[in-house]
Amino acid sequence: MTRESMVNGKVLLIDDDLLFAKIMTRQLDSLGYEVISRTKNFEGFHEDLQEHEIDIIIIDFFLGEIDGVELMKSIHSQYDQPVIFVTSSNDSKVLDSILSVTPEGFIDKNRLNNRELQAMLQLTLYKKKKDLELRDLNEQLDRKVKERTEELDEAIKALVREMSEKEVANKKLEKSLKAEKEFSRQKTDIISNLSHEFKTPISSIKSSAQLIQRMLEKASSADEKYAKHLQRIIEGTEIMNDLIVRILSFEKKGSFELNKEILSMDILPLWESYKQRLDLLRKPDQKINYEERIALDMVNIDPKLTSLVLENVVSNALKYSDDEASVDVSFMAIDQPKRLEISVRDNGIGIDQDDLANIFKRFYRGKNVGSIEGTGIGMSIVKRVLKILDGEIAIDSKVNEGTTVQITIPLTANS
Repeated sequence: MTRESMVNGKVLLIDDDLLFAKIMTRQLDSLGYEVISRTKNFEGFHEDLQEHEIDIIIIDFFLGEIDGVELMKSIHSQYDQPVIFVTSSNDSKVLDSILSVTPEGFIDKNRLNNRELQAMLQLTLYKKKKDLELRDLNEQLDRKVKERTEELDEAIKALVREMSEKEVANKKLEKSLKAEKEFSRQKTDIISNLSHEFKTPISSIKSSAQLIQRMLEKASSADEKYAKHLQRIIEGTEIMNDLIVRILSFEKKGSFELNKEILSMDILPLWESYKQRLDLLRKPDQKINYEERIALDMVNIDPKLTSLVLENVVSNALKYSDDEASVDVSFMAIDQPKRLEISVRDNGIGIDQDDLANIFKRFYRGKNVGSIEGTGIGMSIVKRVLKILDGEIAIDSKVNEGTTVQITIPLTANS
């Protein structure tokens, strides 16, 4: 093993007592420490500290006119090295001065021995090592605190931005909700007023038709054809009046307050009455092609709600088709499982796929309806009524190719 590998530390010795410096050098060498330089005065050791990695500085407390306090201040202002003072003075004031500047230790020249010197050097190096570890740890902690502080600052800034954005969004939302409420109120008022305005002429039409009907009944030459048309007019006014009442109820309360009124009845006469009411909806040159398959006789059904669904769907098919178009209506009462299946197919303007996704929203109308009159409430009514009836609806449509509506309503047939 070489001497270089056995070195416990490197010492810079500063003492103007050359004899003591030689003795100290031999002792340090015997303990495995390398003395880098033996300097007589304080000014001469700067180069040594800059050129060598010094572990410990051993320095005489008095160097000429400079005392230990000034030495310590000068060393600490420029270097971060542990200092051990040596002195030959037993004066208590000198000892107090040494202790006041807190060196790593001091050596009494008059009582120098290897064991004490070795213990002091080992403790000094151990303390230096721990001080360096502590400093490194503090630096790491400082860096982490700085990093965390920066992260926290960024998080706070982001949170502030997010809160500001949310505040702006909330204000916009509040403004939108306020505008929506006002719009809804105005819309309800308009619809209510219009509905009331419609009820008056409808009542007049019904009264006039009933009066003519009574006059025809008294006349000996009454034509059954006239009586039949008058009856259709009366039934039509009843349908319109019932629809207006439902719209008013819907707008005032926000939802239908309807319960199923299940009646036990013969399905064939019911279907015939439905066809008569549907015929009133078509334009003069339009045609409704009926197909029926009735596998049941008596059924338990809500005739009014079922009629409301059927009339709204057929009305849309006729409205959005040409004046001479045909609409196919399939009415099937199926036994297993007991259900009513209604299919309405037209070759009208069709529905865009984006519009199809919104078709059941109140007052929503497709982009391609143009000047065709309508309120956009019909399919919303159909959807809500089918919910009451536990029914289902499916719509298949393409623009300019027509629309097919499939409706299924569960039935409970009598035995």
